[in-house]
Amino acid sequence: MLPKRLKFFMTLFMVLFCLNTFPVELNFKYYKAEDGLSSNTVYAALQDSKGFMWFGTENGLNRFDGYTFTVYHNVPRTAHSLINNYVYALVEDEAEHLWVGTERGVCSFNLNNSVISPLTLTTGEGEKVTGRIQNLIYDKGKLWIASARQGVFIKEEKDLQLHSFDEYRIDPEATVWVNTIYKDRENEIWVSVDNTTHQIYRYERDKARFVPAFT
Repeated sequence: MLPKRLKFFMTLFMVLFCLNTFPVELNFKYYKAEDGLSSNTVYAALQDSKGFMWFGTENGLNRFDGYTFTVYHNVPRTAHSLINNYVYALVEDEAEHLWVGTERGVCSFNLNNSVISPLTLTTGEGEKVTGRIQNLIYDKGKLWIASARQGVFIKEEKDLQLHSFDEYRIDPEATVWVNTIYKDRENEIWVSVDNTTHQIYRYERDKARFVPAFT
């Protein structure tokens, strides 16, 4: 039996040999504002279930069909337009709705009829999703919304709950700041929060709460 170290070097040699013998050519095409993209600053990208590419930028939401860009903007005093032009996060649910996280909350884009609707639900305490959205996750019928200054909202059908992390706040004068939310391979939900005692938190599904991940 070959020693492990020898096996490793033999495998590495074969990989390098194949790469040199059969080079892989990767072709990239760059799209910029000159090509129809609404801004060169892109915060989020997603391919939907219909094959379209979506890009969240600092100047609206872009749909790309492989040839041209269609841009959706905020139109003041219009009910069914983007609620804000800064688009930071995108996720699709199983009902073919694209959820769009912006500087001022969340809206949904119906992929079947292109209707945009703002998320107007409130929690039992009357809280709305109004802040900058850092990230969105859709998991098993629930939309997880990381709102930078508010906390993590969980939307399930017509119910909306907020986890604010106020109990872990270090400085009562400073704002709790949610950096991001993440789902791992085991479907565990993690969140990073500044100005709190633990920084990283994990969601306990059986108790429906976030707890410090490492104590």
